[in-house]
Amino acid sequence: MEPGDCRSRRILVVGDLDDPRLAALSGPGGHGLIQTPPAGMEAGPALAALVLVADQIEDFLRHGYAVRLLAPLPWAEALARLLSARGISPLEEISA
Repeated sequence: MEPGDCRSRRILVVGDLDDPRLAALSGPGGHGLIQTPPAGMEAGPALAALVLVADQIEDFLRHGYAVRLLAPLPWAEALARLLSARGISPLEEISA
């Protein structure tokens, strides 16, 4: 990182951007956020969106970011399968 860069190099995968726990975990020096599809979304579109989420996670990991999941996470099992197929170990879950 460049001097003055306040990114923490930590990413949190979340299911709901309105989750009140995020106030303490995001913002300057906190976690960046990736949102999964909502729990009620139809499976086909949700899985297509999860492929994009998996792409982002893979890229952040490749660049040295720590990526964690904020539990409970909609579509957690499907995301875990997508990541496993890419050779990515299960991500740490936090419940804050």
